[in-house]
Amino acid sequence: MSNQFRSVEEAFVRLNSPIPQAQPEQLAAIARVRGMTPCDVERAAVLEIGCGSGSNLLPLAERYPHARLLGLDDAPDKIAAAQRTAAEAGLGNIEFRCEAIGQTSAGGETFDYIIVPDVYSWVDEATRNALLVLCQRSLAPYGVAYINYNVNPGWRLHDMLGGMMRFAARG
Repeated sequence: MSNQFRSVEEAFVRLNSPIPQAQPEQLAAIARVRGMTPCDVERAAVLEIGCGSGSNLLPLAERYPHARLLGLDDAPDKIAAAQRTAAEAGLGNIEFRCEAIGQTSAGGETFDYIIVPDVYSWVDEATRNALLVLCQRSLAPYGVAYINYNVNPGWRLHDMLGGMMRFAARG
């Protein structure tokens, strides 16, 4: 850990918080309750699709130094920010790649936990299908996948207002 930060969480004051329902330890607990035998989170392989600047994965890399984490996103600026933060924090168990869902194979690796927060809500049908195929190919035999879809009443209005605000604030 660099002298610049005492912890990854400290480095993330300026970023979004981790997503509670997408944490591997919570996914493992739910899987056990449902009769599954999930992988030990401390040594798990975790893939996040749509990782943005890493605010969900980076704290996991610090918390579980023996885990292997991979974040994929198609936004080069977000991936660069995630890579920078991981390097500044001295985290060697995490990798970020700038790849689109339809163009990735996730290195042909398998993962014990696959986390896909919000992406499914934002993409077209062809990309959704590619995402599901990627999860099917990349999920380990006793793996757990978390894919959410925003369906709350008024979500489209919220999305539209957010788009207008981003448009008005550009530049």
